[in-house]
Amino acid sequence: MRNNSEFKFRTYGPEDDQQLFSLFNKTFRNYAGFVKRTREYWSWYYKSRPDVDENSIIILEDNNQQIVAYAVVGKTGKIWDFCYDSENEKAEEIASLLLEKSVSYLVENGVDEIKFHAPESDKIVRKICREMGFTTNNYRYLFLTVVDFVPLIAKILEQSDQIGFDNELFQIVLTDAPPGIDDSIFVEFGAQSVSVTAKLTRHPKVKIVTSILALTEIIFKKKNLWWSLLKREIKIWPHHNILKGLQFLGKLQLDDVWFTPLGDCY
Repeated sequence: MRNNSEFKFRTYGPEDDQQLFSLFNKTFRNYAGFVKRTREYWSWYYKSRPDVDENSIIILEDNNQQIVAYAVVGKTGKIWDFCYDSENEKAEEIASLLLEKSVSYLVENGVDEIKFHAPESDKIVRKICREMGFTTNNYRYLFLTVVDFVPLIAKILEQSDQIGFDNELFQIVLTDAPPGIDDSIFVEFGAQSVSVTAKLTRHPKVKIVTSILALTEIIFKKKNLWWSLLKREIKIWPHHNILKGLQFLGKLQLDDVWFTPLGDCY
């Protein structure tokens, strides 16, 4: 383990919770639909895990006693949470120190395999993992279900720029929605905001007809939009607004599907 006089590790205490939540929320706020850390979520998802205790929560702070990184490390070999201040001028050094400490802790606890999930777009973590000898496994298929498309689409569009969609109304019709589930989704763009609802009385400018599976695969970037249109997996009316409809669907596609809004993936 390298030593660095600017940063030091220490043990976790409940008084750290607010700093940890703030760091996570700042770091991942730009991922589509990130789940905001709260005390309830933290207690349920991390502290209640049987392979996690207070020694498993590794904290790195600077000389001003500000937390710059933390990891939740399970004794089963899984790094459940890995968060560092990516805006810090020494972000790469901070992330490297944290990962080295996490690996050292797991090795000391007799773990012979370590699993670590991180955003594909995080170039710093990818570089450090390569240098430390990690192999990568790019998950091409995730088992998931969308419980409710309305809040999912709303969360995605909250993080998406709305250029070119001022005061326009789109409708998505799900042809195979089961009984009791809304079969229409209306997305209305305003001057400064966007609203998503299952009921609206006005006629949309663009109507998109598709299936639940096709829409899910579009959102998680498993479908090429033009190919889906040619195969009639999606239909867009009126025909002179096909480009506008495809542009809208492109706004719904997640850049990094690992951090999935409103759900857990396995």
